[in-house]
Amino acid sequence: PQPALTKGQDDGLSADAGAKTSAKAQPTLDILIIEDNAINRFLLRQYLTEANHRVSEATDGVEGLAAANAQAFDLIITDISMPRMNGIEVTTAIRASNGPSAQTRIIALTAHALPEEVEKFRNAGMDACLTKPVQRKVLMSQLHGSNPPPSGLPDGKSSGDTAATMVVETAALDELSEALGAEMLDNLISRMITDGDDTITKLADFPEPNGEVASIAHQLAGSCATFGAVKLREALAIIETAIKRGDIDTASAQLASLPDLWRKTRALLVAYQTA
Repeated sequence: PQPALTKGQDDGLSADAGAKTSAKAQPTLDILIIEDNAINRFLLRQYLTEANHRVSEATDGVEGLAAANAQAFDLIITDISMPRMNGIEVTTAIRASNGPSAQTRIIALTAHALPEEVEKFRNAGMDACLTKPVQRKVLMSQLHGSNPPPSGLPDGKSSGDTAATMVVETAALDELSEALGAEMLDNLISRMITDGDDTITKLADFPEPNGEVASIAHQLAGSCATFGAVKLREALAIIETAIKRGDIDTASAQLASLPDLWRKTRALLVAYQTA
């Protein structure tokens, strides 16, 4: 039997960066990242390689399963919502494979999850769950499984009241700038803006909310979490949740609000670049 999913407060989705484990004191690990969002995959690789860990990447669950069956990894970090094979499916397949990584610690990574979905993560054999954006200290504290995920709000937001009212939380961008450097962050923001333009246009073409809309919303929400786009992330999470629960009216209303919200978010991201 697999170990129970380590839980923080409420549903176990943690966001606090209070862990104090030193990355320098930890041995080098072979880590597999399974993540279809290129920006999030890049950030995870940066954090892990800077801590002297060896990183392999897969862009979806099918690639991830093949990699896990070909090599014994010390840790697997998998996104939940992915094409072809999602995080729950790939975890179940890895655990059932009797392959070299069948007993490897697996951490789920998600921008948004319903409380009832966390039980599915646990049943699939996942050991812990972290919400995006994953702060470096939180990630490092979880690599060896010696610390429970630090407690935080279940939706992954900052505990500060101000953050929840901002369109863009600049503190998240400041942290990325410190971790990656201003030039690299500038390039990533440009990538985010391009992705956002394309995604908002794509969502507007759907005649009504459906499962594909929920998947697209989830994908953009992951990037929004990384770049502190709080209000847009909230709207996308509402769309995803409403579609999953069959509340098409709520999803439609939120979809109608996206173009204006994206214009505001985009303008603030551009302003941050030029500041």
